[in-house]
Amino acid sequence: MSSIIFDNVSKAYHKGTGASTSLIEAIYRGSWGLINRLKGQNNTTGDQVFWALKDVSFEVKPGEAFAIVGPNGAGKSTTLKLLSRVSCPTKGNIITKGKMACLIELGAGFHPELTGRENIFLYGTIMGMTQSEIKNNFDEIVEFSGISEFLDTPLKRYSSGMHARLGFSVAIATRPDILLVDEVLAVGDFAFQQKCLKKMEGFMELGVTIIFVSHNLDMVRYLCADALLLHEGQIICNGPTEDTINKYYDIYSESLIIKDGIKNKKATIIYTELFNSSGEKARSFNSGEKAEFQIKAIFNEDIADVVFGFFIKTTGKFLINSTPSNHLGSPPRNFKKGESIELRVKFTINLITGIYHVGAQITNAGFSEFFDYIERAVDITVHNNYAHGGVADINPYYKILEKEN
Repeated sequence: MSSIIFDNVSKAYHKGTGASTSLIEAIYRGSWGLINRLKGQNNTTGDQVFWALKDVSFEVKPGEAFAIVGPNGAGKSTTLKLLSRVSCPTKGNIITKGKMACLIELGAGFHPELTGRENIFLYGTIMGMTQSEIKNNFDEIVEFSGISEFLDTPLKRYSSGMHARLGFSVAIATRPDILLVDEVLAVGDFAFQQKCLKKMEGFMELGVTIIFVSHNLDMVRYLCADALLLHEGQIICNGPTEDTINKYYDIYSESLIIKDGIKNKKATIIYTELFNSSGEKARSFNSGEKAEFQIKAIFNEDIADVVFGFFIKTTGKFLINSTPSNHLGSPPRNFKKGESIELRVKFTINLITGIYHVGAQITNAGFSEFFDYIERAVDITVHNNYAHGGVADINPYYKILEKEN
């Protein structure tokens, strides 16, 4: 029995303000919509309409975590708003079973002038908790959020991360049957993110259904067995998370490049390439195989104390390794305008099965200035012949000792 059924759902909005500018227009729109609905048609017309969702269907069973991924504007937040009854579908049916808690928009339901303590009672009430339930769970909420030191501080002085902590802590205290989580966890620190993930895992064991929206695909991969990929309101892929993520990167490989800093282009990386142990250009490797990464660069200004680096990230932008040249016995160097350089980095691909990004950068010795970098110079696929989890292949070996009588 599914706890969520999203059946052939479409959602349309009028372009422009979406608001009637006069009583006559409001009556006209309402009458036109009623006539179309009686005809079995949608209540929108022609080029005035933007379809945020088009014929989207999925089901989620109790105890499952289901991810919704896609680029900005794909329809992810619209789907969550429809599930939470913030808005209604233009077409289709939505069935949800059980108590629902929503973390769709950071700070929604909070009042900035109230203290953290007061906002716990305010937000808890909005989430459907009684005053006695809030009091009974108050200590647990405060402990999980980790904001006890600032409990009587006005919320307007909280950081975005503290907002997220407080919101999530109150939401889970409602003991929901369905938990909707949008990108809100992205603002929390790493330790709190891990704490939230563990809590959601515990919820799943108790039969709680989780709908999870995030651009952090490593987090999606960790939590969810299945995922839905949306593009311009339509389903591109719906199935096992790994298949959906691979499809995501097949489609958006160029547009997903995210810059980590500001490069000033005092130098330019003009060539990057990856080679296997046979000296051939390669994009596919077996775990444990040797590789060589080549970088060519030219300098556009006189620069002192230059170091080079390469790094490897997961598809979810998790940094696996970043090794600058000055940490491997190559001291910083000075370059004149117009000079060029070629360097090669040899390394071992001790990674598990998956897709990874190899990048290159040129910085100063203090890493306070980026002259140039390419976050995704090369995408590689790594294969293993046995199953294991994590990121790195540390070549483990088990030796079982027989118990002595």
